[in-house]
Amino acid sequence: MNMIEDNYNDDIDAGHKTESVWIAGDGTLYEHWKIEVDPGQTPVRIDKFLSEKNPYQSRNRIQNAADAGFIHVNGKPVKSNYKVRPNDVITLMLDRPKHDTSIVAEDIPLNIVYEDDALMVVNKEAGMVVHPGAGYFTGTLINAVAWHMKDVKDFDPTIQKWDWFIVLTRILPDCW
Repeated sequence: MNMIEDNYNDDIDAGHKTESVWIAGDGTLYEHWKIEVDPGQTPVRIDKFLSEKNPYQSRNRIQNAADAGFIHVNGKPVKSNYKVRPNDVITLMLDRPKHDTSIVAEDIPLNIVYEDDALMVVNKEAGMVVHPGAGYFTGTLINAVAWHMKDVKDFDPTIQKWDWFIVLTRILPDCW
């Protein structure tokens, strides 16, 4: 299978960049990802095919997307029982544009407890989201850290680089 665009893990909920590609009777649909099926692929239901290729989405969610007209094969909407064939081009079309998930530096005040060349300890404000996702695309700790580190040559604020956090919590009543 040839991945034409690889934003595969979260696109049934949200996306990355806006590209209008098809007009439906009820509004514009936006292409979120596209794949080309291998020439040697044996026929299999599209919901099964996509759930096996995409471990981040349930088969039921894929069926719902197909039933809503969001899964297209060779430019036409298909239902979840469509049999994938060799060289089919499968496209996920959604009724909303893809969301840009790049980290944008934002001038948000940080309570930095300690900082050296390799480590930063931040007293995160209660309620501040740590990194973008699930409807929070700005105003996060990572956006603030990106601003603070904007002049550091090797700093890369991508989410993948921020997999490791240490959380300190107060456990004694007199610490509150």
